[in-house]
Amino acid sequence: MTRRRLKVGMSGFPRSLDPVLATDTAIRRTMPQLFETLIAFDHAHDMALRPGLAERWERINAQSLRLFLRKGVAFHDGTSLTAEDVAFSLGPDHLLGPRRPGMSQALQCLDRLEKVEIVDPFIVIAKGGDALLQQRLAAWGSEIVSQRAFVAAGSWERWTTAPVGSDPYKLLDHKLDIRVSLAAHDSYWGGRSPVRWHRIAHPSRAFRARERPARQRADPEKRRSI
Repeated sequence: MTRRRLKVGMSGFPRSLDPVLATDTAIRRTMPQLFETLIAFDHAHDMALRPGLAERWERINAQSLRLFLRKGVAFHDGTSLTAEDVAFSLGPDHLLGPRRPGMSQALQCLDRLEKVEIVDPFIVIAKGGDALLQQRLAAWGSEIVSQRAFVAAGSWERWTTAPVGSDPYKLLDHKLDIRVSLAAHDSYWGGRSPVRWHRIAHPSRAFRARERPARQRADPEKRRSI
């Protein structure tokens, strides 16, 4: 099947390409194309929780949540998701932002998350006295990034120009105030996207070619049948 090319017009551009740094509209429309959360909201079923990068989870007690990671998840650079990536993404070196000031936008949702403990390569325990901990791990700022790629980048500045996640699209290129271009991540655990190229641009540029808009992403369960 020939896959389509999609262009999406937005009135603004993301100020950052890391999910913990900001929550404005441009960023929140871009981040879900690149990164996934452990747990997700099912927008088609009254915002019920559904598996994301964690295939299941269970409450240990009022302060602890055990999560079982999905196996076979490939990041955009070909490396595999493990508990190390989860602990890093939700730990201080990433969650607190550049120079760790403790003022990242992600803390609006995750300020009561105390720590993430690694049990084995595919099991973690999230700790925090919060009855809504599951919902917090599905919210903005709780997306999982590749620890290996973050460390290899060497700095926040370099990382945010070439971030690595695991969602259906990976960053191809971007130009400030012009475009963000994404390419399909064909090793996505939920199946290949029906859209091969995905470009986010100013409306005047996005619709110049008169291409019909389409949904930015499909539910992984539905994508398997495409």
